[in-house]
Amino acid sequence: MKIILSGQGALGVKHLEAIQKIDGIERQDREFFAAVRKDREPNASVAPRLPGLQTLDSIEQSLL
Repeated sequence: MKIILSGQGALGVKHLEAIQKIDGIERQDREFFAAVRKDREPNASVAPRLPGLQTLDSIEQSLL
């Protein structure tokens, strides 16, 4: 494991990757709540993807 020195001591690369993942989740959460406050659809919404998922479900059901 690589060790990276920061102002708060040594951090392992895996620890940094975990921090970056959390930051991504936090960014997505902030965007979601901002969209709700502004009464718009969030970027992470599945609504635009539902037609594609319904098509895939229909195909799957036809194969059963």
